[in-house]
Amino acid sequence: MRRNIHLAANSCDQPKQDECRREAAHHSGQGMCRKAEMLVFVGAANAADLLLNSHFLRSAVIIGFCASEALSLTENAGRMGIPMPAAWKNAVSLLSRKAQPDSPSEQE
Repeated sequence: MRRNIHLAANSCDQPKQDECRREAAHHSGQGMCRKAEMLVFVGAANAADLLLNSHFLRSAVIIGFCASEALSLTENAGRMGIPMPAAWKNAVSLLSRKAQPDSPSEQE
């Protein structure tokens, strides 16, 4: 099967392949920057917790990032056509609409 993928990739013209690779590298770089940003936020929250002698901020930041990643995974699963309960789909679409600044619900 891997050989078929390799042959299919070679059947494309070279400029198109280069463009796809550049786009993939760009998206990969953006993802790595986002993960590094998360690490910085968690580190800053941890430092603030050490100053305040608590564990609230670090935990809140980590839970927030975990919730964001879970929502992203659920959205991607829906795009791939993986079956989900209707209530779950409605909740994800509602949260996605609230996250977009141009949504009609925020303009009212």
